[in-house]
Amino acid sequence: MEILIDRPNITNKKEISELFKTVIVDSFIQDGIGVRSKDIKEEVNKQIEFLNNDFNNEGRSSYFLIARLKNKIVATIAVNKANRLIQHNLKINVSKILEVSSVYILPKFQGKGIGTMLFNKIIEHLKQKNCEEIVLDGGYKKSQGFWIKN
Repeated sequence: MEILIDRPNITNKKEISELFKTVIVDSFIQDGIGVRSKDIKEEVNKQIEFLNNDFNNEGRSSYFLIARLKNKIVATIAVNKANRLIQHNLKINVSKILEVSSVYILPKFQGKGIGTMLFNKIIEHLKQKNCEEIVLDGGYKKSQGFWIKN
């Protein structure tokens, strides 16, 4: 399985949006939340907003990487400013700390090391930017296990 990791471009937006929807629906089901259309739509729209920020600001406010298998996008990862929940709950100044988020892997490609590959690439990018601290978005039960392991 040869995975290519690179930056998305605007022509990938529809495919990435579908990936977000597929993975978010699956994550809601896996977490026992069920299929709550309004919440799913809000989460998908939030991810699309992050992606648009990447396109509009050339990766300065949000920075995405995608993983491809052949010509199919199978996963994403991003770096953003720490979200409001993290800012509210942590007892440290997170204004300059970035959040690794938007780790979405199509269900049939989960558990194959793609998330780890993306995480390692995003860490390389952050090191090049002299980033010393990050926070992780681990809202879904499945993702919490991934972050603990890594």
